[in-house]
Amino acid sequence: MIIHYFKDYFSYNLLSRKEKLFLYFPAIHLPLDNPFLLCNNSYVTFVTYEMHRNFTCQMKGSSMAPKPKITREMILNTVLEITRKNGFSSVNARSIAGSLKCSTRPIFTCYVNMAELKKDFLDYAFSYYSQYVSAYQVSENPLPYLLLPLSYVEFAREETNLFKFLFVKDMDLDMKETEDFYREPGNREKAEAFSDMIGVETAQGKQIFLDLFLYTHGIAVLTASGKLSLSSGRVREMIVRFLSAFVQLPPCDPVPKQ
Repeated sequence: MIIHYFKDYFSYNLLSRKEKLFLYFPAIHLPLDNPFLLCNNSYVTFVTYEMHRNFTCQMKGSSMAPKPKITREMILNTVLEITRKNGFSSVNARSIAGSLKCSTRPIFTCYVNMAELKKDFLDYAFSYYSQYVSAYQVSENPLPYLLLPLSYVEFAREETNLFKFLFVKDMDLDMKETEDFYREPGNREKAEAFSDMIGVETAQGKQIFLDLFLYTHGIAVLTASGKLSLSSGRVREMIVRFLSAFVQLPPCDPVPKQ
């Protein structure tokens, strides 16, 4: 950039609208063959700019693409993909920034610290799980009372790292008594709906639902840890057999022997 300063007495009012605009936005580059006068009080600056190889002038109708703004949604989606692939232990400011191709600054503009981000991500990841259950219902069409246990085990199989994050390492559950299970948001409503599905009173249904969760959770954790490799059909058979010990269930399609 070549800048020459010299004294003169051009009036600001003699500048064209385009020149005035550039006076307030001096960072906009101009081609070498288009120098012009910028006036500031009685000092005039004659400015010429060396044209960059890929430069296009905004005043000629083209504009340089603005840098994308990093949002919370973008950050959370990136954390989700990192967690699904490598586990949440791989999530940090640098890994997020690397995936987004930005510095770490936008991350800490959106979040005070990584603890706040993790808290937000727990809700985001659970929403992803809820969508997974809905998709499983559409694709597999299980009996209503089998939807939650079967999709839970399948989630552990297909989304192992996310399952460990949600339901093993960061599971928000502290049970000392069976009733503690129903202090967790949503569990009571699920148990009541389950009771209606299998045709029992709510009190009995709540106990069966808790036992079913503990049984299914054990299968899912063993599956996620690679200690158990049962087919989906065999898992379904085991859960039906478990429930049949408590209530009379409608017959299910036979599961072929593996």
